[in-house]
Parts: sequence; C-alpha cells; structure tokens
Amino acid sequence: MRVGPRCLTSRSGLSEGWNSEGIMAALVSPASLSRPLAVLAVIAGVLLLGSFALWAHYGTAVFFEVVRAGWTACF
Repeated sequence: MRVGPRCLTSRSGLSEGWNSEGIMAALVSPASLSRPLAVLAVIAGVLLLGSFALWAHYGTAVFFEVVRAGWTACF
C-alpha cells in the first residue's frame, strides 16, 4: 500500500496546545451518577405507563375520580 505525498506532510497545527484528554474527561459522566439516574427514569416510565393504562381502561372521569380519592386519602 502506497501512501500519498499529502499524507506525509506535517499537520496544520490547529490542534496543537489542546489537551484532548482533559477535554474528553470533562465530557464523560461518572458511572456512579448514571445508574441511579437510569433507575429513576425506569421508575418514572413505569408510573407513566401505569397511569396511561388505567386512564385507557377506566376513562377520563373515573380515572380522575380515583386519583382524587387516593390523593385525599393520603392527605
């Protein structure tokens, strides 16, 4: 495999002086934050899906009456 003459020339120097490892380290999120965030997202998704299923099954009026009764029972 032959390498063309342009591949052998020096680079333009536009990225000299940049510490790419420091930049990339700032962009990567720590694993300790992403797992609890994923768990909370799954829980929120399940609650939303359950609410939609109940709304689709009982209809709007009954669904809101059940939610209101549950809310007043808690407080």
